[in-house]
Amino acid sequence: MGIEMNRINDGFARRYTCDVLVIGAGVSGYCAAIQAGRLGCRTILIEKDTVLGGNAGPNVGVGITGADRYNQYGTETGLIHELQEEAAWVQAFTQVSPGMMPYNISRRNEAVVQSALEAAGVIVLKQHYARMPVVNDAGWITGLIVEDLAGFHTVIIEVNRVVIEASGDGEIGLLAGADYDSGSEAKSEFFERSAPEQRNNTVQGTSLVAIAQRTGHEVLFIPPPDTPTFTPRLWFSRIASFVHHHDGWFTDDVDLKFLYVTEAGGTQDTVRDDGQIYEILLKQLWAEWDHIKNGPHREAARCWDLLWVSPKAGKRESRRLLGDVILTQSDLENGRCFPDDIAYGGHDLDDHKPIGETADIFGHSIPPLYGIPYRACYSRNVPNLLLAGRLISATHLA
Repeated sequence: MGIEMNRINDGFARRYTCDVLVIGAGVSGYCAAIQAGRLGCRTILIEKDTVLGGNAGPNVGVGITGADRYNQYGTETGLIHELQEEAAWVQAFTQVSPGMMPYNISRRNEAVVQSALEAAGVIVLKQHYARMPVVNDAGWITGLIVEDLAGFHTVIIEVNRVVIEASGDGEIGLLAGADYDSGSEAKSEFFERSAPEQRNNTVQGTSLVAIAQRTGHEVLFIPPPDTPTFTPRLWFSRIASFVHHHDGWFTDDVDLKFLYVTEAGGTQDTVRDDGQIYEILLKQLWAEWDHIKNGPHREAARCWDLLWVSPKAGKRESRRLLGDVILTQSDLENGRCFPDDIAYGGHDLDDHKPIGETADIFGHSIPPLYGIPYRACYSRNVPNLLLAGRLISATHLA
């Protein structure tokens, strides 16, 4: 549980006051901050990384896609469209193989987001870690204790109105006493057709991405000594063998390729074990690249090199904070609309199920466009806590 604001007396701390505090600068977080700023709220956005964007930022680079991958009438509009259009205008994209899922590590894309935040009057604090909420007797979050990771000092932010938890992991919501869930619900809980019979701790795994580049000259790859044996039965290895890395993949006219076929952590604590999971993923990547460079694709891949490996892993799932509505697989697959819809979705419903240290993907369905209600985007028991991103009120499958 958090502490009370009147108990904080740190004369060395830097202090801010805001109406709206957004925790986490992924896509949902920076969109929330921009909109709050445009509506006239004094807004602060904090992000523990050095860059904005979360999984869609320069440190991971997963492209922003949604219903438009499967539905020609499902293109996201609003702020997402505005920012993507601006990024396209200034060509702020990493050029990779056509037809692949879009990936983008361009810092120019982050600059587009940064400019929009500045224009909205949002104070952006990068490399700031949200450590502890300040909670009053009524359960309201009235402030946040933050650590400046670059300046090695404490920051105290007083909040007049609302906190928007968009961190992905929901740590501040948890410490403020918000109801939450994690793992996979049993079929008897929400009657989801793809749910397991018994509740378990399984979550979707985390992945590491990399970029391979055509060099024009031969490049050797000597794997690190602790590289695991390549085993095609595992998901990342099987994909490496039979889908993405056939010889034709290396002989087209594209000079940059994204590798994203690693996954681990589905049976671990993806919050507390994040560093360990990254090391597992890195070994998977070495095994995959060793197979490509020194296995059956060695001739086709002779002039290819690993240009870039993500400095952080792309996490899919950890905690989910609970609101007055919990979205379910059935809601999505039935295209359910709610009277308080504030957003819409339509991406395919795929589940990354762990198998040992990796995972297999089960594509359950491509749902019609469905609604996301406001009641799934606030905490049901912390009065001024709003939710955004992967931690909104939903089941594992949803």
